[in-house]
Amino acid sequence: MGRRGIYTQRFLFKDVFAAVGVIFTIVGVVFAGVAAGLFISTANFIKNSIQVEGEISSVSRNNVYVSYEIDGEYFESPLGFYSSGMRKGDPITVYCDLDRPDRIKSGSVQLLSLIFGILGAVLLILGVALIVHSARKKARDKQLRATGMRLDAQIIGVSVDLNISSNYQHPYILECQYQSPEGRVYFFRSGPIWYDPTNLLTDTCVPVYVERGNFESYYVDASQVLPKR
Repeated sequence: MGRRGIYTQRFLFKDVFAAVGVIFTIVGVVFAGVAAGLFISTANFIKNSIQVEGEISSVSRNNVYVSYEIDGEYFESPLGFYSSGMRKGDPITVYCDLDRPDRIKSGSVQLLSLIFGILGAVLLILGVALIVHSARKKARDKQLRATGMRLDAQIIGVSVDLNISSNYQHPYILECQYQSPEGRVYFFRSGPIWYDPTNLLTDTCVPVYVERGNFESYYVDASQVLPKR
């Protein structure tokens, strides 16, 4: 079990919030870039085009063909994208290139760019928020280790945190408690441990650093009771 635990740490995200935040941020930037590219490309095309009324002449799995008339001349051109709501024979408004009448675009591309832009913005905001949350938690834990009140809490069990997952695996956490001289009992939970530490603990007590006057703000230093890698 010990060897497996050390191996899984090589590919599991130790900080899931930061990892997901980075992924969301990257995908958000990509979506925003796609949205900007679509918007600029379509806007430039529309500047040098005329609006015509056409009809969907055929529908394939990945494209739609539109027939339309310009100055008595008939054309049939691919639209460049397909939507599930498009049917053969439906009327459609398209923009036709003045220099090349066989090139057309739909104003719906602007809507598509807007959708990509909104998705990109949402993912970007979520990603940055998760990264900031992770950074603040690390800073808080570091501050607690430096200035917090140390308690030696009794380890009372090991459980699985079903709220966090990385590579389809849930982390383990240490459950511990501390009884104050006045007889009051406090319970604490460690951060995620990406292997089962049940049979690997080196002590029955674990250091817990608590913010003075606020036992809700604490840090369980599980590294002090886990084997060194």
